[in-house]
Amino acid sequence: KLKSKNDNEIYESYLSILSSKEKPTNIRIRIFKENDPSFELLIMKRIEYSTVTMFPISKLISNQKLLYLENLISGICQIECEEANLTGNIFISKTVNNQCKSIAVDHLTGG
Repeated sequence: KLKSKNDNEIYESYLSILSSKEKPTNIRIRIFKENDPSFELLIMKRIEYSTVTMFPISKLISNQKLLYLENLISGICQIECEEANLTGNIFISKTVNNQCKSIAVDHLTGG
């Protein structure tokens, strides 16, 4: 969760990945900081087959000792997998006074 300068606004981001239908899949999640091109955070995960797995990006970041969530204002989140061409989305929600006001979605494309 990121609070804006206005304490009533909270932004949350989630990475959603649709896994392979046949078998569990190993993935790499890479996070790059916009204001520091030399920074790269690499997180390895295993996702079960035939599921949609949600990763709160703030939780991925807060589990790392090298990066504090407050230091990452904007950046790039990338998924990599050699075993399958996975489908994914990133959801960003904006809450004001405990009410969801907007949701932005980025459909990740495989290649």
